[in-house]
Amino acid sequence: MMKRLFYFGLPVLMFLASTMVGCNAALLLNPSFLNQQTGEVFPLVPGDRTGFILVRANNSSSATIEFVITAERRIPSEDDPSGFTIEEQTFRVLTQPQQAANDLGVLIECPVFRLGLGEDLDRPGSEPGLFVGATAVGAGGFGVPSNVNPLNSDTGNFDCGDTVVFQARQAPNTAGGVVAASFVLDDEGFSGDIIGLDTFGNARALLEEQRLTGE
Repeated sequence: MMKRLFYFGLPVLMFLASTMVGCNAALLLNPSFLNQQTGEVFPLVPGDRTGFILVRANNSSSATIEFVITAERRIPSEDDPSGFTIEEQTFRVLTQPQQAANDLGVLIECPVFRLGLGEDLDRPGSEPGLFVGATAVGAGGFGVPSNVNPLNSDTGNFDCGDTVVFQARQAPNTAGGVVAASFVLDDEGFSGDIIGLDTFGNARALLEEQRLTGE
């Protein structure tokens, strides 16, 4: 299964744009701010047309942190037409506390059943989902349970085309000095009219081209 890693310098959306009546918001807001509200310049979400989910690891602490991101899929059973098996895919993403290196994304193909932190999504309170102070991918660091329940597509937590953000932030007097949280950017809340580089559409085209050529 192909893995894609991307750098993102965009912060997690923590505010809403003000409603403007009788004026053009583009004339008042700089392109970076406007993009954070609408996604019209560069897309913030893949959109269901691309068949991807973007999972972002956002490090808002002062330490290097490795995120352990796991996606679960249901694979139809060859022996039982009505049954299925669970396939797990884990990505280890090393983030730095500095801007431009503190927000990394993994582009995952749909469909996905569950998304969460840690290799065992059924144990978010005991399974390490973050490694604080990691020196390299899969090396070093203090393992910290995320204490964040996995997101489930069956219950509507996310859908194909959305962006899921796992964030770690500073929290004194806690194990590892950080706490984790999850957010979802629903693709239905963002514009599908992109005037800049269509990042996710281009990724889909590249992937399909590689499949056709057998690379």
